Amino acid sequence: MSEVPFAGKVLAREVPAREVPESEIKQLRPRTHEYVLVIPVINEGERIHRQLRAISALKPSVDVVLADGGSTDGSLEIDFLRANGCRAILTKKGPGKLSAQLRMAYAWALDEGYRGIITVDGNGKDGVEAIDAFVEKLQGTSNNDVLCASRTGVAG
Repeated sequence: MSEVPFAGKVLAREVPAREVPESEIKQLRPRTHEYVLVIPVINEGERIHRQLRAISALKPSVDVVLADGGSTDGSLEIDFLRANGCRAILTKKGPGKLSAQLRMAYAWALDEGYRGIITVDGNGKDGVEAIDAFVEKLQGTSNNDVLCASRTGVAG
């Protein structure tokens, strides 16, 4: 049970258990930042290599975590991930697709005590240059809980 304030009263409500798929967690380094960058991937090949090298070169103020949906292409070699600054790789073992990968990663990030989560696709189509700008907005005094960007440039 959880208590929720409502119009001067406190209401009790049932808090559902998390539905998180079974996963394997490989932690590659200790936590160093308040924010985490979650990158969902599945068989991304060279695209994820280019993306991780670009992120590593930027040195953003986030820990990088991959949420793998069960890649079989060999693109997620641990030595490469470690050399490019990844904190952990979470591999989904249970059923589900992208939403299951994200639930797995977000639950892990919350359990690790991160203050915020930023997500970019692992297909290399999302620009990574704005990661620190997202962190700044989340840290700011404007009470931003959710920020969203579009790679198409269309506001909506």
